[in-house]
Amino acid sequence: MNYDHYQEHLEWEILEPNQEITHLTFETDFYRLNKNCIVKFTRDNQYDLVATITGIIHDKDELEPNIERIKGAFIENEMVTGYSTNGLFKYKFSGVVLGATTSSPISIDSLAAKFQSDFIFHKVEKSFLEIETKTVRIQEWFLTGSSNINFTRSTSRSVDKSFKRNRDGIDPEEEFRLIKSSGSGRDFLLVKYNDTSFIVAKVPKEFGPDWSYNLSIEYRQSFGRIPEENEREAIAELVSFVLGNQLLKIGQTSYDDTASLTLQEYQNPLVDNIVSRCQRHAFPPVEIGNFNDWGRAEILLNELIVPYLEQRTQLRLKDALWKYWLAKYSSLGANLPILSSAVETLADRVLKNHSEVKHYYIKFDEFVGIIKDELLSIEKKLGANPNKKIILNKLKNSAQRGSNEKLEMMFEIIELPIGKTERDAIKARNKMAHSSLGDISDEEIKETLRMTRAYETLFNRIFLKLLFYNGHYIDYYTLGHPNRIIDEPIPE
Repeated sequence: MNYDHYQEHLEWEILEPNQEITHLTFETDFYRLNKNCIVKFTRDNQYDLVATITGIIHDKDELEPNIERIKGAFIENEMVTGYSTNGLFKYKFSGVVLGATTSSPISIDSLAAKFQSDFIFHKVEKSFLEIETKTVRIQEWFLTGSSNINFTRSTSRSVDKSFKRNRDGIDPEEEFRLIKSSGSGRDFLLVKYNDTSFIVAKVPKEFGPDWSYNLSIEYRQSFGRIPEENEREAIAELVSFVLGNQLLKIGQTSYDDTASLTLQEYQNPLVDNIVSRCQRHAFPPVEIGNFNDWGRAEILLNELIVPYLEQRTQLRLKDALWKYWLAKYSSLGANLPILSSAVETLADRVLKNHSEVKHYYIKFDEFVGIIKDELLSIEKKLGANPNKKIILNKLKNSAQRGSNEKLEMMFEIIELPIGKTERDAIKARNKMAHSSLGDISDEEIKETLRMTRAYETLFNRIFLKLLFYNGHYIDYYTLGHPNRIIDEPIPE
C-alpha cells in the first residue's frame, strides 16, 4: 500500500515498463535496423535491466552485426537513442548488443519478416525534451543487505488536496477536502565535509524490491555543491564499509528547484545473485546499532569521510574494498586468498608512501651486480632446461622482502598491534591458497570459518587505522562479538 503523502518520484526510480521507445538512432550503425523499431524495457526479478526490440526487417542480415566492425571474437557495444511515442522523453541506451532473436515472414514470397530480439544494454538515460532545467539535487539509488543502523534524523511528509466546484448563484463558495495525509519517521543521516554535505536515507518500504534494504544518497546544490561522479562513487564506497554491506547502485534521479524530475538514469547492479547478497546480515566494522549510542553511524561517517577521500587514490582504498566485498561473497576456500590480496594491496601502498622503509634487503640492481658471476655460472649449468629463465628470475629477486614481511612493516608504520590469532589467520590464507576443501576435515572447515572472521576483523582494523580512527571496533572472531579499542588485538 502506498500512502498518499509519498511522492513516488522522490522516493525511488520511476520506471514505466510498457513505455514504447521508437525513432531510433544507432550511433555506429553496427546493426542495420530501421528507426521505427520499438524498444521496451523493465527490470527482472534480479533487478537487471531487460528489454526487447521489435520491428520489421527487409532482410534477416539486418539483425547481424557488421562483420567488418568485429575485432577478434568480441562484438562492440552500440549506443542507441530513441524517443517516447508521446514525444515527451528522450532515451539513450549505452552498451547495446542484440541477443536471442525470433522472426516470422510477413508473407510466403517476401524476404521481409517481423522480428523480436533481446535488447541487451548496461545503462539508459531518460530526459525530458524541450525543457530547459537546472539540476539542483541528485538522489542515487542503492540495493543492499539488511542493516541495524540507527538513523538519527527525521523526515516529515504531508499532502493536502482540495477542490472547488461553484455554480454561480447556486453553490456556496467553499472548498471540499479530498485528501489529507501525513507521516514522519527517523530515516536519514547528514554528513558534512569540506564545502558540501550529503544525506544517507532509508527508502520507504513501499518502494523498491522487498528482498533488499533500499537506500539513497542525496546531494544538493544548496549544500555548497553537488560532487562529481568519481567523488560520489567514493562516498558510496565508504558508506558501504561503515554499514557492513556493499551498496549496489541501480541508478539515480536528478531534480530541478521545483522537485520535478529532469533526468532519470537506470543501470544494472553488476553483481550476480543479488537477491542472496541483499539477504546477507551486515557486519559493520564499528557498532552502529546500539541504542545507547544512537548517533554513532552519523558521527563515524563525518569522522571518516575526509581521510577516505584524501587517501583513496594513493592507498588504492577502492581496490582494497572491492577485493574485500568479493571475498565476503565468495565461497569458503576462495575467500581467504582474496581477502589476503586486499590486505597486501594496502600494505604495498603504505610502504610505497613511506620511502624510508625498504622493500628489499639489498637493492635489486646492486644485488644482481653482486651475484652476476654466479648467475652466469648457474645459467650455463642449467643448459637447455625449459625453466631456466624462471629460476634465474627467482634468484635475482631473492633479496626482496616477502609478503608477510611487508605486512609486518605496515603494522609497524601504522602502529597497529597484532596478536597470535590474527597471525594465525594470515597463515590460514596459505593453506586455502594451496589446498582443496575436499582434502580437509570438518574440524578444519570450522577452523577456516573462524579464521575468516579473524581476517575480516583484521582488515577492518587496518582500514580504520589508515583513516586515523581511534575508537572501538567489533571483534567478529570472539563469541558475542565484543567491542575492543582499535589498538587491542583479538585475544587468543
